[in-house]
Amino acid sequence: MKKTFCTIATKSHIPYVLALYESLKEYDKDILLNACIIDDEPKKDEFEGLKFYPLKVLSKNKIGKLIIKKYGKNQDKLRWGLKSVFIDFLITKKKYDKVIYVDTDIHFFNNYNFLFSLLDKYSILLTPHWREFFPSQGRGFKIFIKDGFFNAGFIGCNKEGVDAIRWWSSCCLYKIERDYCKGFYDDQKYLDLIPLIFKNVRILNHKGCNVAEWNKVVCKRTKVKKEVLINKKWPIIFIHFTESLIKRIEKGKEELILEYYKKYKNRLKKFTYKTN
Repeated sequence: MKKTFCTIATKSHIPYVLALYESLKEYDKDILLNACIIDDEPKKDEFEGLKFYPLKVLSKNKIGKLIIKKYGKNQDKLRWGLKSVFIDFLITKKKYDKVIYVDTDIHFFNNYNFLFSLLDKYSILLTPHWREFFPSQGRGFKIFIKDGFFNAGFIGCNKEGVDAIRWWSSCCLYKIERDYCKGFYDDQKYLDLIPLIFKNVRILNHKGCNVAEWNKVVCKRTKVKKEVLINKKWPIIFIHFTESLIKRIEKGKEELILEYYKKYKNRLKKFTYKTN
């Protein structure tokens, strides 16, 4: 079965792409990463297993072309809107059987191949934010409702999931905006509907996936016999190093994630130096 990870970035974030790729290779030397660079014509690939694509390859998709036309002047909206188009391209044009999209600020620290194994049975994989479930737990409960149940920095898809991905594309073409009163949150809020509309959707219960600032309450970091676990059970598979998480780490509020952050930061420094 042909499988790959993919991501979308600007030229300035190529060091993030390379750091992500190195974290993937650490746990599977044969893994592939496809990256679309939306503001540059990438040079010849320098790493075996890492393939760069220019924006124009996605303009051949009907909805992709319209998304590029609509959001072309806003790099954030363009990246968000084209996630689904890139997944579609890799499955239908490049003939991958399984594709997992991840944001460039995600980094892997453990074996992840069980995620691809899940795509043998399920068409779509989603990761919940795991924010607070009860109003009494804090402000995270309100954000859970407003921002969406699932994080759009990760989504897995197999060939049978293309209809769901194309539906997501059509939603992104319709509107990418942050308007809480109307129920919109960029490309992300639409994901709430996927388990209702489409079959064979798997909501990941592994709380070591997408460890982030937003799930610090529900996904407690603990140390068990020198290993950091989530809720004393789940090993950390990947961490989403958003600005808010990095701030918490640098303020000393995430001591158990500090060593993971140092590894991530060192890789970024290495590839930033090389690309410069």
